[in-house]
Amino acid sequence: MRNIIYIITWFCLCSCLSLQAQNRDPIQIPLTNPGQDGILKVNVHNGAINVSTHNRNEVEIILKNIDAENNKKSRSGLRRIEKQDLDVNISEEDNEVSISRSQNSQLDMDIRVPKNFSVFLSTHHNGDVYVSGTSGEIEVSSHHGEIKMDGVSGSVIANTHHGDIVVSMVDTYNNTPMAFTTYHGDVDITFPADLNGKLKMKSSKGDIYTDFDFKATKPKVTTTTKGSKREIKLEGWTYGQIGSGGDELTFKTYHGDVIIRKN
Repeated sequence: MRNIIYIITWFCLCSCLSLQAQNRDPIQIPLTNPGQDGILKVNVHNGAINVSTHNRNEVEIILKNIDAENNKKSRSGLRRIEKQDLDVNISEEDNEVSISRSQNSQLDMDIRVPKNFSVFLSTHHNGDVYVSGTSGEIEVSSHHGEIKMDGVSGSVIANTHHGDIVVSMVDTYNNTPMAFTTYHGDVDITFPADLNGKLKMKSSKGDIYTDFDFKATKPKVTTTTKGSKREIKLEGWTYGQIGSGGDELTFKTYHGDVIIRKN
């Protein structure tokens, strides 16, 4: 077993007077078991995350401090020196790569992984997330940002508050639940044409669309009795089935449409 920890704590090391962010060299993280499945975990407070695939047995990370580009304040005619306060923790153990950062300043990340990687990504502010080409489990949580995925396979759980969720899947795991939820934005998901699943859908202020052969099922009804009082509640979800059914696929938005497309 090998455990590698990379800690980047660069504070005020730059002697350049330019206010533009410098081009930083990529950080290469070798894997303990090259060629085998891996896991990427990213947890940041402020910044976008872009994950794509490459044909190398390592994880490559490029960091970009957005605040260094946008903050151009001067003081009494003095020019501001760019700070190098990245403060990122990176670790690797048995093909699991973890990246974390709790600083409030915005730091975007471009990350390249082997194709057979599962990814678990979490961001909060300025948190647009893009995932391309991976094969495995995908879990993405954002708050202020859209979530986009292209050419992925496996299973997806995606949740944001302010932003669209747009996902294109080329293959799915059998009998695996998936969920796509936002509050302000559309949920626009493209699946393979042979998709099987039980659908649970809700759009409070929008509509629901699909080009799949869809068979609607009755909404769930809950009946409760307290003493002489009997209460019947009909859920606000739309239920149905595509193909032969299977595990539950959940789609939810408040301000937006739910769109389920056939690839």
